[in-house]
Amino acid sequence: MMKQIGMGLLAGVAGTAALTAVVQLEKRALPWGQKHNALFPHKVVKKAENFFGIQGRLSGNAETAAIQGSNFAYGTLMGALYGWSAPKLNVSPWVSGPLFGLALWAIGLSGWVPGIGAERPPWKKAPMQAAMPILSHLAFGLAAAAVLQSYEKKQGFFKKRRLLSV
Repeated sequence: MMKQIGMGLLAGVAGTAALTAVVQLEKRALPWGQKHNALFPHKVVKKAENFFGIQGRLSGNAETAAIQGSNFAYGTLMGALYGWSAPKLNVSPWVSGPLFGLALWAIGLSGWVPGIGAERPPWKKAPMQAAMPILSHLAFGLAAAAVLQSYEKKQGFFKKRRLLSV
């Protein structure tokens, strides 16, 4: 089980790096007036600052570090959850990874992020703004799947016979 969680942590780092890269590309594709709306992690950090009573205490560099750090911490922890749960599923990582990425999008950007008031839910956004996080979360899932798939090939990570073997 510890190997699965460890591989999941690596998968989470890879997934978060892929998600971050796609977000950077997405920001370039958005019209100028919509760019700030794509930066919901900034809003989450601001909400956390307010919650902990430290609003305005982080400098620009410290705030950027907090945003990036929280992104990678969240993504890495979610990767650990994926690494732990993926072997229990009877499907290929190439199926479970993207589905896990979509589940993270649904729980986060359609659930708790709007729930804390850090972002509008997707159905209240322009179609392009709503679709872009789905793409970045698919990238997370594909990168995480690539890590688990490569480990599976090396170590026989998944010992079950799968229904969907891609």
